[in-house]
Amino acid sequence: YSGGLVEDDGEFCLTWRDDTVQAIFHVATLIESKDNSIVARKRHIGNTYVNIVYSDDEMEYKRSTIPGQVNDVHIVVQPRVDGTYRVNIQKKADVPPFGPLSGIHILPKCALAPLVRLTAFNADLACHISHQARVEVV
Repeated sequence: YSGGLVEDDGEFCLTWRDDTVQAIFHVATLIESKDNSIVARKRHIGNTYVNIVYSDDEMEYKRSTIPGQVNDVHIVVQPRVDGTYRVNIQKKADVPPFGPLSGIHILPKCALAPLVRLTAFNADLACHISHQARVEVV
């Protein structure tokens, strides 16, 4: 499974899988571009339902940072000085509820990856449902 990545997108990517689920994470800094433009990165990052954003910045993350027609859910992870992580789930209004995380949470490092990953998987499913409903209405 390549997650839509092709050979020209670079040599490395981040993956995760268990017995039933497999995921490719499109990491902007790992996606190569022959002409140093953002087109290759935008093709993947700007056209996905769910974005996991890791930000060292204390400022509030703005959804408009990654423009695109989809980008329905942003899961923003920010490290805190006490070793915990602030996780903020931002979604478009027409995306149905999902979990396990919603809103803002402070998580210990040991819980961060499994909870963010499960939230991202469930958010993706909710987005697919939302987009299917939009197509049927039209």
